[in-house]
Amino acid sequence: MKIELDSSPKISDIEEIRSHLRKYNDEHLEGVVEQPVAIYVYNDEQDKITGITAEIWGNWLHVKLLWVAESLRGSNIGTHLLKQLEEHAASQGCQYAQVETFSFQARPFYEKNGYSCQMTLENYPVSTAVHYLVKKLRREYG
Repeated sequence: MKIELDSSPKISDIEEIRSHLRKYNDEHLEGVVEQPVAIYVYNDEQDKITGITAEIWGNWLHVKLLWVAESLRGSNIGTHLLKQLEEHAASQGCQYAQVETFSFQARPFYEKNGYSCQMTLENYPVSTAVHYLVKKLRREYG
C-alpha cells in the first residue's frame, strides 16, 4: 500500500474518488437521483444577466447559486426566481429547501423569503461566516 499527498490533484483524480463515494451512497439512499434545475434571465442580446441554479435531491431543493445583475437589484426579480424555483421543486415532490450563504451575501434576503438559519460557521473561510438556512415548502406549491 502506498499513501501519497497530492497538493494539486487533477479533476480526474477527484472524480475517481467521487465516483467511489457516490456508488457507496447509492447503496444507502435507494437510488435517489440528483436533478439539476436552473432559471435564467436574459437581456436583449441574449446574455444571461441573472439566474438561479439548484439541485433537487429526494425531498430537498438545494439552492446552489443566485445572481442578480446590479441593474436589476431592488426589482424583486430574485424573489420571483426563488419562488418560481420553489414552486417547481414542490411540484416534483420536494418538501424542503436549503441554501448556504456567506455573511456578506444574502442571509436577510433568504430570511425575508421564509428561510431560517439552522447553523453558522464562524471564521469561514477566514474572517467571514457561512450560514445554512432551510425552509419547509408550502403544500400550495405541490
